[in-house]
Amino acid sequence: SAIAPRATMLESASSVARAFAGTGAALAGAATDLDASNEAAVSELNGLTAALARLNAALGRSAPGSSGAAAILDERDRLLESMSALTDIQVSLDPVGRATVRAGSAGPMLVQGDMAGTITYVRGDDANVSLAVHRDGTTVALMPAAGALAGMAEGAARIAAARAELET
Repeated sequence: SAIAPRATMLESASSVARAFAGTGAALAGAATDLDASNEAAVSELNGLTAALARLNAALGRSAPGSSGAAAILDERDRLLESMSALTDIQVSLDPVGRATVRAGSAGPMLVQGDMAGTITYVRGDDANVSLAVHRDGTTVALMPAAGALAGMAEGAARIAAARAELET
């Protein structure tokens, strides 16, 4: 009878459809988890840049060579180390020890003097993500080449590509 092969084919097609739906749901869940991780990392980086800007201001008011200045310099170094775990940075120090921090070798300025940029994270309609630094009324794309944000950006790109592949 022709009904048995037809039923088998319909059941197989239904199984494939369920598998695609399950994969789509898993990718959506992974994207949601990655968004939460990215937002937490961006929030942490914003806190670090703001703290460094405050330390830069404090260094300008402290007496060079004092124990207070030494403590501020130690805290500056800790902040810079934490920042470098999140994204690649280039740091230059003035004679007092104030740090100017740029993302990457030619990326946007994150901290200059007592001014810190604000980093934002956005997932677009195409499922790709973007990071930007907002400072002094300008917005510049942040393209991390190292650190946790670089890994998360790569992960987001791979998830977006897998979702696009699944939809075609």
